[in-house]
Amino acid sequence: MSDPGITDTAFYHESVAGDNGARPVSGTWWLSPDIALTSAGGQADFADPAPAQNHITVKVHRKDASVPVEDGKTQVLVDLFVCDPTIAVDPPHAVQIPLSPPGFTINPQLPANGANSININWVVPSTVTAGHHCMIIRSRPNGETPDPGSFHVADDQHYAQHNICIINCNACNFDVQDVNIDDRPRKATVRVIADRAPSRQLLSVVIPRLQRAGVLKGPMDPTLLRSGQAFVQRFAPTPPRGFNLRMPDFPRAVVRDNSANPENGYFFGRQRHPTWEADIDMGPRQRTRFQFRADLRGSKSGDIHIFHLTHTAGRTVQGGITLVAVEA
Repeated sequence: MSDPGITDTAFYHESVAGDNGARPVSGTWWLSPDIALTSAGGQADFADPAPAQNHITVKVHRKDASVPVEDGKTQVLVDLFVCDPTIAVDPPHAVQIPLSPPGFTINPQLPANGANSININWVVPSTVTAGHHCMIIRSRPNGETPDPGSFHVADDQHYAQHNICIINCNACNFDVQDVNIDDRPRKATVRVIADRAPSRQLLSVVIPRLQRAGVLKGPMDPTLLRSGQAFVQRFAPTPPRGFNLRMPDFPRAVVRDNSANPENGYFFGRQRHPTWEADIDMGPRQRTRFQFRADLRGSKSGDIHIFHLTHTAGRTVQGGITLVAVEA
């Protein structure tokens, strides 16, 4: 359901590069290219602790002249939120980051079929831990009041989520939060997918980050990068032996473990992938913590595994995070 407080149709964020604000979108839509966080030390999707100055860029797009701006709208206001690594997220469990300027004057800063960005330096406040962050962006014209209780990241063009983390693994453990974004009890399915055939869209996000992290080194033919061959050369030749989520708050979770049996796994993209999933009953706005664990024995140093963690309620994927695990 889109945000009932935003009626505009002219402005949007991309969840997937080139989507033109279409919703819903398939694939890893929680990797929006319109949000970029870079630490003071140059690490992507990571914030160094205070007093370091981290860098954030957020982008807003406007559709072409066939989609009019409503009368009386002269500005687009932009809100940015951050939280610790999480799958689904809601406003009560996120911290807003002040932006300066807080948005754009539509004319001349956001012409038809154009885009513009805000760049800020950000010092991590005491209410937020340093490290990887999940980030949410929201924009709307002046005079419109967004839903204070929900981020409509899955189905509204005025929202986008960016949530990816590269982790170096010996013992591959990673703590991640999740939340029921509704004010009523909900049944949810939390799913982990080992992506054995990453899409071009995903590779366009992952490869530059692996280069910046030093995992993919040396000069590379741009053709190889576009095709993903440079990545495939380092991709783990065999899937993990298994993986799961430790869920101490849900001892009665109904688990389906196909992490070692891809033929029975989840259909993601064009093929089935190793999958672990659990059905859980969550209380209203319940916040919980999981521990992701993967058995990567047999992998060689530098092998790369990609995992997607998602939260689904009803038929809607309400949030996701991508973990790129690099064998140490």
